[in-house]
Amino acid sequence: MALSRMEDADRVMREELGRQARLIAETVRPDILSALSGTGEDLSLPEYLRLKGQLGAVLAAFPDVGRLSLVGRQSGGPLFLLVNSEPGQDDLPGSACAWADPGPDAAEAVSFEEGGRIVSWYPIVTPETGKGGTYLVLEAAGENWKNDIRREGVYLQRAG
Repeated sequence: MALSRMEDADRVMREELGRQARLIAETVRPDILSALSGTGEDLSLPEYLRLKGQLGAVLAAFPDVGRLSLVGRQSGGPLFLLVNSEPGQDDLPGSACAWADPGPDAAEAVSFEEGGRIVSWYPIVTPETGKGGTYLVLEAAGENWKNDIRREGVYLQRAG
């Protein structure tokens, strides 16, 4: 019974992470996003600075989220970074993404564990084409996630 409770907690937490990714992705204006090229030239664009500031500010509203990124893909090729919430310039626009690729047709939030983190993707669809190509990537600490799930099992064992 504790295992079932832990599985339920994991499912609910993944759904919540996906919901958070969707909510945040919906705040990204496609017209501002389309100004980015995914190159170092983006660093001086007001749109880049606005998106970087926006992603950083969103972190305050979602304390379990460790990092937000916007990544792009051109013509089914590999993913590349557009902008992230991290202060400074450690990850430059156009740099290769370290995450596993959910695939070009990912249409909903996809959450998975990777390298001790929980990562959730959500496509940003442009109104003109109805297609994605850009994703919001939300990272949360996997250890916190696992502790919360374990805690659900412990509560049930103590109650039983």
